[in-house]
Amino acid sequence: MKPNFFIAGAAKCGTTSLYEYIRTHPDVYMCNPKEPFFWSKDLPFHQKMKTLEGYLQLFETAQAQVVGEASPYYVYSDAALADIKAFAPFAKLVVMFRNPVEQIQSMHSQMLYSGIEEVTDFRTAWDLQQKRSIGTDLPSDCIAPQLLQYKDVASFGFQLSRLYEHFDKSQVHVVLFHDLKSNPETVYKEVVTFLDLKTPNHLPDFDVANRNKAFRNQRIGRWLRHPPSVIRKVGRAITRTTGFSFGNVLRRSFTKRTERVPIDPEFRKTLNDAFQSDVELLGNLLSKDLQKKWLQ
Repeated sequence: MKPNFFIAGAAKCGTTSLYEYIRTHPDVYMCNPKEPFFWSKDLPFHQKMKTLEGYLQLFETAQAQVVGEASPYYVYSDAALADIKAFAPFAKLVVMFRNPVEQIQSMHSQMLYSGIEEVTDFRTAWDLQQKRSIGTDLPSDCIAPQLLQYKDVASFGFQLSRLYEHFDKSQVHVVLFHDLKSNPETVYKEVVTFLDLKTPNHLPDFDVANRNKAFRNQRIGRWLRHPPSVIRKVGRAITRTTGFSFGNVLRRSFTKRTERVPIDPEFRKTLNDAFQSDVELLGNLLSKDLQKKWLQ
């Protein structure tokens, strides 16, 4: 078996929630882990599978009409879409987008939690993009500088236009985050129809997955991301013995759910202006007036 369905992005746009909903369908098999990131080879820091053989092993027990995975950087990657097309030319893809200003703020928060970002002030991180693009002012332990180019990460019009260069529009279904948030059941049924499946009698619980989170203490967070070697060895031993990830238990213990600080009006206008042309492009591709909905 090999995948014929991809939730290809974008990050922080509801992909985890949709993955959780769609995987409950009796005719769908979604691999675990959710995000193998195999095809985004130009973004190797997240790749859980390095070989095609290992990647295909994720699907070897699949017995379903739809076999899929959900790696939210595929639509951002410069390499993934062409390689997916060559591998599975008739695959179906779902892509998910949201107001780019909201997305990059959420992305900044996630990068802080992941240890890729260390600048806690969102505006400062935004202003550092040019310097970081040439390799300066990067966090000391940054393994993914591409993800700190917030403007590029949220240029969804460009990303969708590039996707249409590789796949016919009939193979692509676009979900907007505000629709998923306001009516997840409708979005779920639309995706099921797109996949040529029947809506099951038993619908999933439409809970929100992957809410915004942060470490209770940034110093402890840095320590948990880079623990001393002796702690790593103890953690691996505990995991082998019990089957539970010692590191994940510790991270959950020091994690809290948190609301993001509102963006001040002046900075929001700066961001709206930065994304205006790309949002216009996305709206034209989808025949929707997204500028009025997102940037005013």
